[in-house]
Amino acid sequence: MPLAVERPSLMIVQALQCLQMYWFGIGESLSGNLCLVLAYRSCQILEFDRKTATEDHESGRSVEFELRRRCFWACWVSTCIVMEPESCIESAWREVAMLPLPCSLSSSLSGGEITFNQMMDEDWNSLAVHSSTGNTGLPTATGLLIKIVGAWAKVQLLCKNRATVAAGDVKPIHDLCSLTSSLFERAIAIRNSTRANDETPQMQMIFLLHNAIYHQSQITLHSMVVPLFSGDPTSSKIDPQAQRKSAEAVIRHAELFETLLEPYLYGRSDVSRLPPLVGYGAFIVAIVFLSAEVCWHNEPVSELRAGAGKKNRRLDAAVAILHLLDTLKIYWRALGNPWEILRAVLRKIQSTRIETSEPTEPREGQSSSHPEDCHTTTEAGASNEPSGLENGYQQPATTNRSTREGIEDRETSPTGYISGNASEGQADIIPSNSLMHQLDTFPEGEWYSLSFTGSGVEELGGMDISSLFQQGFGTFS
Repeated sequence: MPLAVERPSLMIVQALQCLQMYWFGIGESLSGNLCLVLAYRSCQILEFDRKTATEDHESGRSVEFELRRRCFWACWVSTCIVMEPESCIESAWREVAMLPLPCSLSSSLSGGEITFNQMMDEDWNSLAVHSSTGNTGLPTATGLLIKIVGAWAKVQLLCKNRATVAAGDVKPIHDLCSLTSSLFERAIAIRNSTRANDETPQMQMIFLLHNAIYHQSQITLHSMVVPLFSGDPTSSKIDPQAQRKSAEAVIRHAELFETLLEPYLYGRSDVSRLPPLVGYGAFIVAIVFLSAEVCWHNEPVSELRAGAGKKNRRLDAAVAILHLLDTLKIYWRALGNPWEILRAVLRKIQSTRIETSEPTEPREGQSSSHPEDCHTTTEAGASNEPSGLENGYQQPATTNRSTREGIEDRETSPTGYISGNASEGQADIIPSNSLMHQLDTFPEGEWYSLSFTGSGVEELGGMDISSLFQQGFGTFS
């Protein structure tokens, strides 16, 4: 640590960035935050965030400056995820405005060469970088991830300061839905044009994280206007039809998030390789599934049984997520709290052991559906690669889910449709070709307008999605 003060350098800052991940992994968030703040401020003092494309080439040290920029971007992404320090978050997008995103590096006879692509403005719109050499290309996988992380940080801020939404102003939600959907759509198009370059396990994991953050953002945004998920009473200023569509969007994106993780939930992929942020997103998905399942069926919680076919398959998914978190919390202790919450909720829903009420054929690789039997370990010989990524979505593991049989096209278009008056912010963006359109239909009635207390589901009281995402600030700090 003294070297960080005496002789700050690129290597020292990189070490601090790695150390904050170590401290976070073992649950020492205070030490992790200290390392992150030192790394972030060192990047600013050493001007890792100040070099432009023109200055790089004129100095003849383009690769060196690119490595410095990448170091700063890594610190910036970590800051957006943990939302600390708060003073940096409020100005995060202004500080990186017009800073080139990570470039492509290649070897040549004269040494390393970089290819610039894009940069972001203060409103988080993409702009092309015009370098002195005219050498530009498409954004890298890391650059696409930075874009969606920046949008997700905006979602977190809105979730933390949701007083305007509670008052009926949903325009900020509409704007962020449009932003995240636009970023996601462009990322899919870019990846389709560079398919041959992203088949490595590292690139596939980056895209999995990218898509998980997108669905996580949509779940959070739409849940803020749905009493069942937000815990806030229905506002007369919000169109009931738009409210219903937002509720359906929450379920759809939760289903798509589960689809991303099918190789890890029901297959043989190595769970330990999943980023902790994906694990926390899976926890949110489980809470969405549980709340919707209980509310839709309007039956005593003691009647719900895992493995009871299509009716309660979301309960099966929640149990599978519990097992996934049980493995991840070994490597990321911050996920221990979400695991405890989910296990407690499942135990409240099932006062006895969750058991199969009807004989059903389990999915390939699916573990026991008992919350108590939650010590899942990675199978020997399991694949280390997140398999089957197509157009940003994981191909499913072999499953007997009849509603998914015969579905060949897993691609989802995030262009969506807009319901309500967009000029007034009454908008709801839902993937128009979503997999979920081919799955379950939603029940009639205003199930979405009931809070947990109003629907008589005391077991899930306080489990609204918005508050859980605010707990996420503490979880990832």
